[in-house]
Amino acid sequence: MKRLLFITLVFFTSVAPAFAQNSPLLTFEELLETFKRGYDVKGTFYYAKCDFYVDEKKVENAPDIVGGMNIDFFEYFGRNAARNSKAFITFSENKMIDNPVGSGYLYNYLKVRIYEDGNVSIDVRHVDPRTLENKKQERFETKLYDGNLKTAGAYFFVSH
Repeated sequence: MKRLLFITLVFFTSVAPAFAQNSPLLTFEELLETFKRGYDVKGTFYYAKCDFYVDEKKVENAPDIVGGMNIDFFEYFGRNAARNSKAFITFSENKMIDNPVGSGYLYNYLKVRIYEDGNVSIDVRHVDPRTLENKKQERFETKLYDGNLKTAGAYFFVSH
């Protein structure tokens, strides 16, 4: 009997993550409260749904790229906390990646700001790991996903 109980317990604890659900965070307020409570938040970015800027010049068609990240660290700045007129949440991450347009590797630095009005700014830089030279700088502007798949390129989820 103990063995059956043990096997059942091991089975359910090993398959439980497969049934875990992600809940979308649809507003700035939901996102901020989720961060403040210490929940695990993930972001997925659909760059083709964003306004695209290279070296601060708007480019017509954003690339068909999707990226995602676990957000381990964030900061919240209320209005006028840092000479900002709108409150925002910000976080960043730096990962070494395979160079998508050449050989070797690059640092892929990503900085995200989510503003209280639902606007999202995503800055991407590719940096040479040896020289720290900025090889490419792009900015994507979009809206926080609010249930409308056509107008938003930034989706945030909390795992349960």
